[in-house]
Amino acid sequence: RSRLNSLVELHERYEGVGAGVRAVMAEFAPDGQRGQGAGVCGLIIDRLQCSEDMTLPLAAALGDRLQSVVVESTEGALPVLDFLREGAHGRVTLQPRRLRRVSGSLRPLPMEAGIIGRLSEHVQVPLADREWMHHLLASFVIVDDLQVALRLRHTLADDYTLVTMNGEVLLPDGTLTGGAPEDVGAHLIALKREMRGLTKLVADAEGRLDVAEVHHRELRSAIVERQASIE
Repeated sequence: RSRLNSLVELHERYEGVGAGVRAVMAEFAPDGQRGQGAGVCGLIIDRLQCSEDMTLPLAAALGDRLQSVVVESTEGALPVLDFLREGAHGRVTLQPRRLRRVSGSLRPLPMEAGIIGRLSEHVQVPLADREWMHHLLASFVIVDDLQVALRLRHTLADDYTLVTMNGEVLLPDGTLTGGAPEDVGAHLIALKREMRGLTKLVADAEGRLDVAEVHHRELRSAIVERQASIE
């Protein structure tokens, strides 16, 4: 429980995200009056999850967009930008849930060795966020390694951004990002996963404790009744 409490405290302080994001989430908390007025829903990183092996590809694909502030609409959230500009608090990216346009159909993936699948197939999101999240993730394809990405560049890269399991990212224009990962996004994703896991463990433990306490009270009552009958 102490580890969970520490993680919750870090999350509530938005440790690890940019100064602008921290300022916005403090001033426009989703459950607060200003946050609800501006349609602030939270951060992208709080609205998705993936398996441990997909953490690095997901973090590499989205990068700083993991810290984007999800809002109901761009127009409704303009007070957020006014707040940042007037107070010189930094910058944020606003991700609207209401899309002006939805991406068209992408070319089907070929059945070739080394292709793991679309990133969207390996990320879990709430039902209410699926449309805009699919729009965000649709163009990313996960492949085994950089050699596979370079081999597929001319057949897939016109439509897709290729992301390797090691976190290299090959854009359609040939731009390649790689090297030692900075791990900021991956670290935040891993912390969220640990929080979910610990929350479940604590809930299960508390449930077992409640059952044990009920059983203990029943035993005590039975003992008292037995002693009374003996007397």
